[in-house]
Amino acid sequence: LEVRWKSCPEQERPLWQGLAQLCVALTHAERGNAVGARRLLDRAAGHLGAYADGDPPTYGLDLDEVLACARRRVEG
Repeated sequence: LEVRWKSCPEQERPLWQGLAQLCVALTHAERGNAVGARRLLDRAAGHLGAYADGDPPTYGLDLDEVLACARRRVEG
């Protein structure tokens, strides 16, 4: 995801950056780093929220559900 984030069209950067940050947040959560997981989850939510404000391509992803799922895993 990081490679895509760094090589995608400018308008898609928040999507790919947010998804990459979600993955890292989940990794932190699995390793017991709750503070790091929450921080990255918040950053990811900011990027994904900003991206979803327009009418951008989401490649079949329900961004609200992806974020909600990650929140359940991190905060659960």
